[in-house]
Amino acid sequence: MINLFKFPDIYDVDIYMDEVKNNDFMWKLNNKRQNYNYSQQETNAIRLRELKNKPGIKQVDNHETYEIPYFQTNFPNIKSFTENFIEKYGGKLEMVMIVSLPPEKTVYPHIDDGEYYKIRDRFHLVLQGIYQYNVGEETAIFSKGELWFFENQVKHDSKNIGSVDRISVIFDVLDSNWREICNVN
Repeated sequence: MINLFKFPDIYDVDIYMDEVKNNDFMWKLNNKRQNYNYSQQETNAIRLRELKNKPGIKQVDNHETYEIPYFQTNFPNIKSFTENFIEKYGGKLEMVMIVSLPPEKTVYPHIDDGEYYKIRDRFHLVLQGIYQYNVGEETAIFSKGELWFFENQVKHDSKNIGSVDRISVIFDVLDSNWREICNVN
């Protein structure tokens, strides 16, 4: 099983970054990722789709997500990108967020625990910056315009090695057939 895979296309992400810049105030709307998750404490996030809260079920064990209303209104190009991904590679779009990590800051080693993560694939579309990503024994450098899969069920971490904030669209997909389409085993 692979831990990291870089898709062959390089994407023109400037229109997505324009949406992020135009909605800069949204970084402060929801701080639970950095406030309640030690490994993410140096990040900021704008949530576009997230897990529902269900009484009696740990959030990471829940399988229901919902779209935040401003996903369509404030980030229509990013939404279109995720819809095009689903159209090309199949599956169901689940959690989506835009995540920022300042220069020299770190996402600390962790595994994404919970039933939710066990059956979904996680992807990063890099909008700005450059960062080192470590997954298990593998290391890669993620750069602007690249789309990556990584196995979040393996211990992973990242560090912003650039001079600007690393900004990525991080999204999860259930039942995608990207491996077959890209000939990845």
